[in-house]
Amino acid sequence: MTGSNEITQVQPPARLSLWARFVRFAVRLLIAASALELLLVLCFGHAQGSFASFMLGAGLVIFSLWLCLLMLFVFLFVWRASQVAFTPIPGPAEIKTQLRAYLGRQPTLEEMNAAQQMIKTRRNEALLGLGAVFGGLYLGGHVFKGR
Repeated sequence: MTGSNEITQVQPPARLSLWARFVRFAVRLLIAASALELLLVLCFGHAQGSFASFMLGAGLVIFSLWLCLLMLFVFLFVWRASQVAFTPIPGPAEIKTQLRAYLGRQPTLEEMNAAQQMIKTRRNEALLGLGAVFGGLYLGGHVFKGR
């Protein structure tokens, strides 16, 4: 099809960054450790003494690791959403220049409006997500204090 702006070249899959590989490894390790502890508790749950205290300690360690991983994902979400939310929206001239470089032709007015609307929508969604996270933390703090 001549005149089509579709990308026909197949891109090779991107390699995972070191951080993504670490997170994947940590999640798999925590799942395996949690399953192992659950199996041990189910098999030897009736034991008394030092084994029970060992399993309690192991459970607390695994729980704290899961909590740290959860907090890491929350902080990562806040970081990425704040980068999107606080990036200024480019003006029409800058959008026109970027679309001209991307399309290789003069963009239409509808394409420029659509691009600007997509940028605004993405920014508003990031602001809404940040508001939900910080609002939840604020309300959680009030509930925790008993107010």
